[in-house]
Amino acid sequence: MNNPANIFTFDWDAEISTETRDRIFDKIVGAADKWRLHMPAVLFFESIGPMSYLGSQAMIHFSPFLAMLFPGGLADVQKCSKLMQDPKNLKMLVDRIVEAEDAARKR
Repeated sequence: MNNPANIFTFDWDAEISTETRDRIFDKIVGAADKWRLHMPAVLFFESIGPMSYLGSQAMIHFSPFLAMLFPGGLADVQKCSKLMQDPKNLKMLVDRIVEAEDAARKR
């Protein structure tokens, strides 16, 4: 997606690779760990769990603004939105944040 003409094209039917999922989750977990916001992050992701599909659609709507916050830009916003559609991915993300919190407490 380096071509500016393809900046808004995204294959919504394609599966997100585990490497890409882990990279995006590592960024989110790293930010929560850096700012010591483990519990607010867990609370946020647990609370949006039942409405994960609606939240992912809101991410698409606000993607031009969210692209400024994601290091990967619009491509990462779209991938993250696709990941958030599945409640299993939210559970996996919450588990990783909790693991990071446990590791931070041991330091």
